[in-house]
Amino acid sequence: MPRSYEEIEDEIIKSGKGLSSFKRMIGDMLKQKRHVRLLVISIIVTAVTSTVAYYAIGLVADQITRRNLELLIVYALLFLSMYIIQFFSNRVRTTTSTFLSQNTIKNIRNEAFASIQRVPISFFSKVKTGYLISRISNDGESLSEFLTFQLPSVLSGIATLVISAAFMLYLAPSLALYSFIVIPVLAAFTFSIQPRVRKNYLRTRRAIARITGNLAENIGAIRAIKSFNIEEKVADKFRELNRENYEANIKASRLSSIYSGIIRVIEALGIGIVLYEGGLQTVHGIISVGILVSFVF
Repeated sequence: MPRSYEEIEDEIIKSGKGLSSFKRMIGDMLKQKRHVRLLVISIIVTAVTSTVAYYAIGLVADQITRRNLELLIVYALLFLSMYIIQFFSNRVRTTTSTFLSQNTIKNIRNEAFASIQRVPISFFSKVKTGYLISRISNDGESLSEFLTFQLPSVLSGIATLVISAAFMLYLAPSLALYSFIVIPVLAAFTFSIQPRVRKNYLRTRRAIARITGNLAENIGAIRAIKSFNIEEKVADKFRELNRENYEANIKASRLSSIYSGIIRVIEALGIGIVLYEGGLQTVHGIISVGILVSFVF
């Protein structure tokens, strides 16, 4: 009997083959050295300009309190120039990550199709056609989105976090340590909810895979369906699968909204701590108003 999408995917997850495949995919991307270098440079430039732009806002605030119009204009222009540079670095990052991801996905799809051509006929009696179609189409599209948008965003976020943290420690070490208080809370919450997020993500993938598989198999067997007059039964099955996909995506959306909401509360807590402690340090003359403004931004 042909094995379902879920059975094969569970076997892949338990065996750890998914992780090795991911490493191989990243290794294939790294072979495109020129574009990888461009991507890394654009990420670093974006992180640096973002940090300097926030610092420039603080410098502007200081010059407002000192009523120094000349330096205010200089720092305002510095802020503007950072965002102009960031515009070009973001453009390079987006185009480079798109090229890297699409080239990688193209190779993966070509290899997947070639492997389907090489397997014996008995393979197709063990694996459902819908699974194969879903792996090449749906999973390929998910990988494309991950490599094009999510992975570069994560790398950019990490780079910005590291550079910003170093800059904060340089400007005001004690206030920087206060701002880091929420990081363990954020990490603990993220790791605690990660299994549920993964479970919901797998549910949505499997739901759309079942729809794709059902549609492919029904189209392939349309003559038999019409011959036996079972169109309504087939339609009921499709509606059931479509309903499951709808419910899976609603559950995933609810979990995502809860996660985003709690993250924002934790961020607000961190900002509140910085405002309170930074306000005290500003009153006592330890730091300037501009540094406090830079930390908040």
